[in-house]
Amino acid sequence: MSQSEISPSMEDYLETIYNLVQENKVARTRDIAAALAVKMPSVTSALRKLSELGMINYDPYQYITLTAEGEVHAQQTLQKHETLSEFFHKIVKLEQPRAAELACTLEHHMDMEDLEKFAQVLKDQSKS
Repeated sequence: MSQSEISPSMEDYLETIYNLVQENKVARTRDIAAALAVKMPSVTSALRKLSELGMINYDPYQYITLTAEGEVHAQQTLQKHETLSEFFHKIVKLEQPRAAELACTLEHHMDMEDLEKFAQVLKDQSKS
């Protein structure tokens, strides 16, 4: 599945599911709704779409799990977020909340090749 087939909103759902599973061992619809500050019907709609895309295993009233492809996509989105947030905080000198906010906006519009360039700047900066 190409990067462009999943909307920024869907990537946010994947990232949230991944984080919930890491923290709580499970992801539930109500926890996703609370984490993203959205209503339950919105979550249900997004989960159906992600299931159709093969990113999650979803049955109503059951725990939500990521497929192997969904987990890779979620990890890449998280990696983009963390690298960009660190870049904006350490290199651009933005306060952490703003750095994270900006990272969240941009993470959806770059591929892993682009990310590597940001990571290289961080690596070069840490050497000096």
